[in-house]
Amino acid sequence: MINVAMPYLVEIYKLSYLSKMEQKTTAIFDMIIWGGAVISMIGLVGIILCIIRVFLAKRSNLTDNEMKVVLQTVLPLNLSALFGSFLGLIIVGVGIAFS
Repeated sequence: MINVAMPYLVEIYKLSYLSKMEQKTTAIFDMIIWGGAVISMIGLVGIILCIIRVFLAKRSNLTDNEMKVVLQTVLPLNLSALFGSFLGLIIVGVGIAFS
């Protein structure tokens, strides 16, 4: 009777060990997914700020040279915001793929 029950108990032990391990890795990938979402949202806020700055500059009837200066100052912020949102989405995709 003991010989029959022993493999069954070992199998239960392995399953409980794997379920604990699966929960730990899922938590790690959940953090990666949420971190990527936060980075992506920061990039989205930067893009919205760029849109607002250009919209306000267009409404203020600036000269061509003044408008170029505003656009030249907005361009690096816009590119970095786009890169941040892209990087965040890539991190989210990697987290989903590995979880």
